[in-house]
Amino acid sequence: MTYDNNFDDDDVLANLSVENTKTFKESVFIKPKADFKINQTKDFHIVRGFLIRQFFKGKTPMCKSWNGEIGKARDEEGKFRGAEKECKTCPYLNGVIVEGQEEKIKCNPGYTLILEHPDPEKEYNITINKESQINLENYRSELKKMGLKVDQVITGFTRDESQRSPVGFAFKFNLVRELKLDYTEAEKDSLNEIISSIKEDGESLSSKKIADILMKYKPLKDAGISQERATRLAVSIADANGMITEEAKFV
Repeated sequence: MTYDNNFDDDDVLANLSVENTKTFKESVFIKPKADFKINQTKDFHIVRGFLIRQFFKGKTPMCKSWNGEIGKARDEEGKFRGAEKECKTCPYLNGVIVEGQEEKIKCNPGYTLILEHPDPEKEYNITINKESQINLENYRSELKKMGLKVDQVITGFTRDESQRSPVGFAFKFNLVRELKLDYTEAEKDSLNEIISSIKEDGESLSSKKIADILMKYKPLKDAGISQERATRLAVSIADANGMITEEAKFV
């Protein structure tokens, strides 16, 4: 069972089947508010992602869907392995809140990201809200223009305030660096020349500025370098703040 979305079939963010959303790794859950201060950025490697829904009565989750289509009720042991129900027939599908005398009933849509953990036996798990998901899709589209997918890069997660989101915040995503980037000899020479100049001058430059410089280098220009490729090259030598400093390493 899958869910229609804008992701390519071979993209790790394309929704997975119900059977493939779980692994034998221990989940380490990231809590956005507790683990991220506003405007704080942390870097992660996104492994995969999938749509979810959670149906609540009060503060108690009663049903969970790992694909946005089929929900499973909570059983007597608190596990989501009870009766199944199609989400599209649920009256609370759109997040409708019904206020009773003692409890509120609502169904929250969401999107879960699985992130690489330093311990290979574990994996980070973070659920993001709708606005964050839109930001993620826009970020993925920008990566696609560069011929990249989210699992091929390190991504910066920043929790920003948002007036549009019901929870008051949303995550924004940015490219930190590629996990692996192969350079041509001309690209290596150009980057090392820039790094050498920065080390001599002691003046830091932004990755955007470096990309503009690379576009004007004759060997690269003659080879038909694109703006996207220049950006990838510049980012590969930048630090976490997107700056190329005298601490940069030669490629």
